[in-house]
Amino acid sequence: MTTLWIIASCHKEIGPFSHNELLKILKEISPDIIFEELDKETFDLIYGEQRAFTLEPKAILQYLKYSNIPHIPVDTYFFSDKDIYNYGEVVKIIDKYNPEYKFIAENQLRKTFTGGFKFINSIENNKIIERLQQIEVEVLEKIGNSDYLEWYKKWIIITNERERTFINNIIKTLEFQKYRNAVFITGAEHKYALEKTLNLNTNYPNIKWKFGLN
Repeated sequence: MTTLWIIASCHKEIGPFSHNELLKILKEISPDIIFEELDKETFDLIYGEQRAFTLEPKAILQYLKYSNIPHIPVDTYFFSDKDIYNYGEVVKIIDKYNPEYKFIAENQLRKTFTGGFKFINSIENNKIIERLQQIEVEVLEKIGNSDYLEWYKKWIIITNERERTFINNIIKTLEFQKYRNAVFITGAEHKYALEKTLNLNTNYPNIKWKFGLN
């Protein structure tokens, strides 16, 4: 049976988030395959030129010197820059409209920068993400702006489809060849959703799912 670790990361090297800290985590888990939240084009650019732009590829490049294992991009669901921009505009409106949202988000940011990988992978952070998402829905329903609602709903669909694509790509790989220990490194919101909404333990009982660092 494959043990699959789903690890949340910050993408940027800020405060306690460094590629060296992620490298330590990888060495502790000792995976024999790594799945990355990258599209194929970005993956080829980074590893073809051996130039990492974000925290995770920097750590993985170092780990590959330590252990030459396969690593695979699984973020193959297409979405546009316009979708990202529209969702960003929605978040700005919610942040401006709801003081609790801004307070919780700022508190989450502070805890992220002090707690590092341990906090971002914690149950506490899951609860914060859950509350922020509840407020997003509440505020948008109260504002009643059709454009913001449409942009938000589209982003949720994109996010859900990306997460299903992550898992489908991972499962296809693990069905083709068995691995003892696998790691998928992704954002905290994706890790939360994969843990809480996709029933992975039920749908894929032949994999031992481990969420976070425990």
